[in-house]
Amino acid sequence: MTVDGLNLTMQVNYYSPFLLTHLLIDLMKNSSSARLIFCSSPIVSVFANLFCFGKTVNKIFGDYRISKFCVLVIADMFAEKLKCYRITSNSFHPGGVNTQIHKQFCRHRVLKYLHDILGPWVFKTPEDGAQTAIYLACANEVQNVSGRFFADLVSICKPKQLENQRLCETIWEKSEKVVKLKKDELI
Repeated sequence: MTVDGLNLTMQVNYYSPFLLTHLLIDLMKNSSSARLIFCSSPIVSVFANLFCFGKTVNKIFGDYRISKFCVLVIADMFAEKLKCYRITSNSFHPGGVNTQIHKQFCRHRVLKYLHDILGPWVFKTPEDGAQTAIYLACANEVQNVSGRFFADLVSICKPKQLENQRLCETIWEKSEKVVKLKKDELI
């Protein structure tokens, strides 16, 4: 739990980018064009209970899945809400990247050993994992592309759950309340 009483994974992966983006909107609107890029994961397709905002989901990767699904929701919602300002919004999956974060999942000695041995062969380097984000930030061919989910430099299918507009709007509205947006910060 955070000092705000929120689930740590949700705050880091989801609420923080949601709030930061809202706080930067006016600056982006004054730009000739701007690109929002959100990091997500295809693991969201196998999520369980979505309506546990801020609470711990005691399932393997549950908090992570929910946070990454919510990221896809806001990437799409920002794409729609900001298109009249020439602000694009896309999400991407970096792939499995060999970073220190994996060590928290490898507490068992055997898992740690397997990760240390197989990690360099199975996971991308951080530099390779960053390529899609760099592409979305810099490539001319995607400067007007918005509302897409990318992996390995190409647009990929999004989870079917994103088609549920009511669910997406509920997530957006609850998130506005959780991060305590002021009236002038709402989009």
